[in-house]
Amino acid sequence: MSDVSDGAIRQRLLSMLEQRQAPATLCPSEVARDLMPGGPWRDLMPRIRKEAQALAGQGLVEALRQGRRVDATSPGGPIRLHLLKSTPRP
Repeated sequence: MSDVSDGAIRQRLLSMLEQRQAPATLCPSEVARDLMPGGPWRDLMPRIRKEAQALAGQGLVEALRQGRRVDATSPGGPIRLHLLKSTPRP
């Protein structure tokens, strides 16, 4: 697996989303590639989706598939992540 912590995934996901101008979205694979450049980034995908779903549960992001809100961890194809509200970070 990787040495990337769940906290690092969450922080990078939020950071990358905050850099986008609304209503821009983000593919979870962009986060994975950023965290593991040149490495086995696909191994991070389930964890990134899990963190995205946790953030969705907090009302911070939403996962979209073909423009419809979905559970970020559900099977069925690619998703896009959208920032709903910014969160203060330490």
